[in-house]
Amino acid sequence: MKISRLTVAGFGPYKTEQHVDFERFDDDGIFLISGKTGAGKSSILDAICYALYGSVPRYDGTQAQLRSDHAEPTDPTFVELEFSVDDIRYRVRRVPEFDRPKARGAGTTKQAHEATLWTHRADGWEGIATKPVDVGRELARILTLNKDQFLQVILLAQNRFQEFLLARNDDRQAVLRTLFGTKRFQDIENELDERRKVLALSLLGSEQALARHGQRIADVLGSDDVPATLTLDWLDSAATSLGDLLAAATATALTANSAFVESDRIHAESVGLRARQERRDAASAALKTLVSLAHAVDLDRVAVAAAHRAATVWPLAIARENASSALEEAVSHTAAARAVFELYNEPDADPAAVSDSVTGQLATLGDVLAEEARLPALEATVGSLNRSLTDADLRLAELTALGTSLPLEISAVETRLASATLRDSHAADAAAALERATAAHSAAALAITTEALLLEASLAEKAASSAHLAAVAHVDDLLGRRVSGFAAELATDLVDGEPCSVCGSVSHPAPAPRVGDAVTEADVALARTRSAESGTASVASSAVTRRLATELATVIAKADGLSVEAADTAVAEARASLADSRAAAAEKAAFTLTRDALHRQLAGNADAIDEV
Repeated sequence: MKISRLTVAGFGPYKTEQHVDFERFDDDGIFLISGKTGAGKSSILDAICYALYGSVPRYDGTQAQLRSDHAEPTDPTFVELEFSVDDIRYRVRRVPEFDRPKARGAGTTKQAHEATLWTHRADGWEGIATKPVDVGRELARILTLNKDQFLQVILLAQNRFQEFLLARNDDRQAVLRTLFGTKRFQDIENELDERRKVLALSLLGSEQALARHGQRIADVLGSDDVPATLTLDWLDSAATSLGDLLAAATATALTANSAFVESDRIHAESVGLRARQERRDAASAALKTLVSLAHAVDLDRVAVAAAHRAATVWPLAIARENASSALEEAVSHTAAARAVFELYNEPDADPAAVSDSVTGQLATLGDVLAEEARLPALEATVGSLNRSLTDADLRLAELTALGTSLPLEISAVETRLASATLRDSHAADAAAALERATAAHSAAALAITTEALLLEASLAEKAASSAHLAAVAHVDDLLGRRVSGFAAELATDLVDGEPCSVCGSVSHPAPAPRVGDAVTEADVALARTRSAESGTASVASSAVTRRLATELATVIAKADGLSVEAADTAVAEARASLADSRAAAAEKAAFTLTRDALHRQLAGNADAIDEV
């Protein structure tokens, strides 16, 4: 913050309106407010503090003593301060609370505390706030220092310097951090501390996981000697041993697989041979049956030949047979009728008994006929069951072979599933590594750009500093020439016979000659303006250089010291690792489905064996 002008009226010892222009001393770099005790030196500082914060530290927040004791009832009382922050100019005006004459009638009334805040735009002053509370809120945002901090580091009032020196370290640290804008470094420190905690937890988890893996390695190796801290030498030795075990297991697995393939081939050949043998035995049995039936077949052939010969007389034989049957039926009916007739002609015969006897004979003959009719169907069922038994034996052989091969397939799939699961477990680490590598790559690329910008800013800062030094030297030169040319400037106005404005003499025997071009007050003012502008530009260039240097340090830290090429390699490796983990996830899902399907097939095979 830079204070430019102060105007007070009716404030403290100042009855009439007074102006203090602090910009007059810009080129001097330092100035002194001096005067006798009670002259009003501290009142100038009180007016600055009151304009910014609405209170004066000497009066402990009271406003009763702010109005000048010399002011008349109608005299105004106010404080107006112009200042700039970050090259933005502001003006604040405050009127303290005091008693003033009433506009009508006798007596006095309270003049309320008033405050107004403006900012300077291209077209003039523009109001920001017109109420004390709003002005205070805006000034707190603009100044970023509260009153106590302002009084400690900007404006140390009387007897306050020792109070700042004796303040607690935390209080001084908070004030200095706010004053010098170091809060971002505190934020960086806090962020780094949080990262340290997160990395510590991650390291602890990694160490625990490493210990578990070490124990598992020892279990696989059959060793109880697990060091408390796993070293690379121990891990390398364990990896070598595991590699040997893996090679031996792989060789054993290959041998077992070859033996299994050979055994499976032999088993398949045996099953086929058994099936063929069973077919041979069935054919042999069928042949024996046919051989045993050969004589009967020959007899049937003779009968067929005789039947062919008899075919010519078959209709007559049928007619004779039908006639014989009709005759036998007629004779039977006649006999039955005669028997019934004789039965009913017997005086002692019981009709009901006769009827029951006839009915019983009919029922017995009906059951015999039904059983005789079922004989062809039963013979067909027996043949079908024999064929089903043969098919069931073949099916049982196939299911037994499948039940032997399925566990081996399941074991192979589970081995591949375990490998895919292990690769898939690295997905989170691969994603985090890719994120870190991508961030490092972006930071490394940004570091190159920032470094170039910092070089340009450093050159611009050097040029701005040189320009400012030249402008200051030019102002000093103009001031010297201005002072040296005062006599020549007065000599140009001398007229013979008229008195000199300095000494009053009417004779001018040796007027000072002019040396070089005359330097006017406007020249000096213009040079001072340019010097101030070049100083502002130099300060701005320095700020840009400091900001870029901070940004460069930040992005270098984010890049972990990697170059763009190294970051490219890290990104490619992280992407490949992540792609492998994602492919492993897909393989894991596929192997899981295959394993579950094989388990279901094995269970179904067992059920099918039970059913057979």
